[in-house]
Amino acid sequence: MDKNREEKLELINTFIKAIDADDIFDVVEKPLFKKVDTTGNVVPEESAWERYLRQQMDLEDKKESARNVEVKAEPMEQKPVEAPVEEPKVEAVAEPPKPEEPKKKKKSKGKAWLRDIIIAVIIVAALLFFFRPVQNINQAMTPNFGDGDILIASRQTYKLLGGFPSRGDVVAIKTGVDENGKNEVIVKRVIGLPGEHVEIKDGYVYINGSKLNEPYLAKEGETDAGLDGPSLYQVPAGKVFVMGDNRPLSIDSRNAAMGCIDVDDIVGQILVKVYPFKEIKVY
Repeated sequence: MDKNREEKLELINTFIKAIDADDIFDVVEKPLFKKVDTTGNVVPEESAWERYLRQQMDLEDKKESARNVEVKAEPMEQKPVEAPVEEPKVEAVAEPPKPEEPKKKKKSKGKAWLRDIIIAVIIVAALLFFFRPVQNINQAMTPNFGDGDILIASRQTYKLLGGFPSRGDVVAIKTGVDENGKNEVIVKRVIGLPGEHVEIKDGYVYINGSKLNEPYLAKEGETDAGLDGPSLYQVPAGKVFVMGDNRPLSIDSRNAAMGCIDVDDIVGQILVKVYPFKEIKVY
């Protein structure tokens, strides 16, 4: 049996004896045991009552320590709950009424048509002042221009700019009035200029004794002097010598009936072929 148990039994027996002897206060206030040190002196020991009180105090201290440990236990961190933020209410502001637009007066359809016609007439007149459509009416200019080709001639190339036709220019020429009373216009190429000597020899053209290079012809060496014309021509002032590109079929300045052309009879310089559409070309 261990020591603590023996002491407890001894304490119980003492209390029982004290109760029987009516001397409980003397018993609990006196030490139950005596201890002797190494020198033989008696070491006072605590009384049973003191030991009981000390044990009770120790027990209370242990309980208090246990409670303090529980209190000191770190509580779980709790995130603060954020209160919902209410968005400020935006009150709708009524827009001020828009001012009424003045009613547009409906234009008369008749006036609109009249205006369009006037504008169209002005545009056409302006175009005709600068340009003129010309239709080639024969095979005299093949292979470059066929029968029925529609061309655009510039009226002002030589007038407004103060220029003069150059060798190789294709020009529209007014030759007179046809049987229907309309101005007849033909298309020819300028070959000789005023003061030059034009000679036709061995199927070629010579200007002032120099052979003329003519890349626009389908075949060179086929130019003749014509049935009733001379082989040498001198171009007068203010006139030009013209021929067609199809020399065997062309009636031109080689024939006495036509001769050299007055510059004033030139309607304009051919700039564009617009028909046939697949052969549109700028010159």
